[in-house]
Amino acid sequence: VTLDEHAIVSAADAAGRIIHVNDKLCEISGYTREELIGKNHRILKSKTHDDAFYKDLWDTISSGKVWHDVICNSTKNGEEYWVDSTIVPFIDEKGKPYKYVSIRTDVTKLRVNEQRLKRSQEFANIGSWDWNIASGELYWSDRIWSLFGYDKSVIETSYDNFLAAIHPEDKQKV
Repeated sequence: VTLDEHAIVSAADAAGRIIHVNDKLCEISGYTREELIGKNHRILKSKTHDDAFYKDLWDTISSGKVWHDVICNSTKNGEEYWVDSTIVPFIDEKGKPYKYVSIRTDVTKLRVNEQRLKRSQEFANIGSWDWNIASGELYWSDRIWSLFGYDKSVIETSYDNFLAAIHPEDKQKV
């Protein structure tokens, strides 16, 4: 019951036919339980991802491994929604999946806001960066490379490359 209050849950048989949906999936997708049960999850497929994305998903779960990623689905009326998804295969005594359970969280608002930020940065010709000092992990927005005079396909995201892009007179202030 707790899981059903928070997450979008469904289960499918080994062939990918939906055998269970919770109210949250019906609510977000616009389909009734009766319209979903017995159908393949492709009923929710959007045009956002290429065939390789779905092939990787199916290859992963059908080999008995857990799949986790963010996926764009489509509602009954064609609107897109984004879900952070985990699909877990249930394995039989022969080592083959007999059921797949999917648990998802709606991240549509987050995805929309990320896209707005990206467009705003492009329009304003600015970028952003974030450095986790403890782990050393550094994130650069897409706009940072060209602002620093780098080619994204050539230069790795690193603190040293960040410092190298700063004018020598500004390094002490940074």
